[in-house]
Amino acid sequence: MIRYKGVVDEIILVAVDPEQCKRFHEIPEIQCISDLSTGIGPIGGLHAGSRAAKGEFILVSACDMPCINPSVIEYLFGRMEDYNAVIPCWNPDMLEPQHAVTGGTRSFLLLNAMIRCRSVQW
Repeated sequence: MIRYKGVVDEIILVAVDPEQCKRFHEIPEIQCISDLSTGIGPIGGLHAGSRAAKGEFILVSACDMPCINPSVIEYLFGRMEDYNAVIPCWNPDMLEPQHAVTGGTRSFLLLNAMIRCRSVQW
């Protein structure tokens, strides 16, 4: 993650709880925070990370995608324009939403709405 320091302004790692964050206290370049809403999977991490981020735009990266090429990150940021997100895809049916750039405040409002959303089966 440290190699992204010149590409992003801050690095926020979201862990499931404070105990997991302790593993990263030795790395001063990383701010580790815990999920704000537990038990809801990756969207809980997105919610906590977007709330903690200070920038206008946020790079989202899943824990199993730690070796993203910095030029790809710059490419995604460069395509934001007036969109709410830039999501890479292999084809129209294969999106990579956990490897995307989103608009900070706009994304937080959307995620906040999703956290307080009820899913029902028909």
